[in-house]
Formats: sequence, C-alpha cells, structure tokens
Amino acid sequence: MSSFSPRLKWRECKLEEVFLINTSGVVLAHTETREKTGVVDSDIVGGMLTAVQDFVKESFHAEDRETLRTLSVGKIKMIIEHSPNTYMAVVFTGYETEELRSDIKFLLKKVEKKYGRVLEGWDGDKEKIRGIESMVNNLFPATA
Repeated sequence: MSSFSPRLKWRECKLEEVFLINTSGVVLAHTETREKTGVVDSDIVGGMLTAVQDFVKESFHAEDRETLRTLSVGKIKMIIEHSPNTYMAVVFTGYETEELRSDIKFLLKKVEKKYGRVLEGWDGDKEKIRGIESMVNNLFPATA
C-alpha cells in the first residue's frame, strides 16, 4: 500500500477519537469527531491509559512485548497498538475490523519513520513534531 487512506470496509465501525501517546503518557496528537469535541481532557486520558497499561503489565507479570490491546465499555470500544516510541488508542463504536488494526499499524510505522529519532529523546517541544497531528487526522475517513 503506497498511500494511506481509510478504506470502505470501515463501514462496520465509527471512529470517535484517536490518541497518539508517547511511552511516558504525554499526548502527542488527539483528534475527535465533531460530536465529541471537548468531552474528555486528552492529557488525562493519555496519563490514565499509560497508568492502566503499566498496572496490567506489573500485576499480571506480562512480558515487554505483551501489551493491553483492547478495552470496552458498553458500545464504546478502544483498540491500542504500539510502536517503539508511541502507542495509538482508537475509540470507536461498531465492530472492529482487522483492516482497522492494520491501518493503525501502518500509520504508526509512518510516524516512527518520520519522527522516531526525535521521539526517542523527545524533550516536550511540540515544534519538533510539527505535522504529527495531521498524520493522525488522516486516520479518520473523509466525510462527504
């Protein structure tokens, strides 16, 4: 796949929010649907997701490569995919598709390729990761 764009098979789910978070819990990018705008503080979500993942890893003695990948509450689902310096949490309703996970992994690879060196020792300067937000926004399907 040479270019990235959500495919038609995403009809099965409706994306609500996408968080790109570094491994220390800082939200690097956050995008949401117009209906959800401002409902939850993205920084709180980033810190809590990181804390929950650390708790699960320690409590259940998970190995480094074993990570929390799915959360669900009622109709709301969250899938999580990891890369070396970040992880992406995608909140949606409907049904998870394998294509959704593969598109997220593809996007994470693009982020690592473009920003990986910066993110390894990132000092919090958002100017150094300019453009990362627009990459995350591309995960949302274009609306008519």
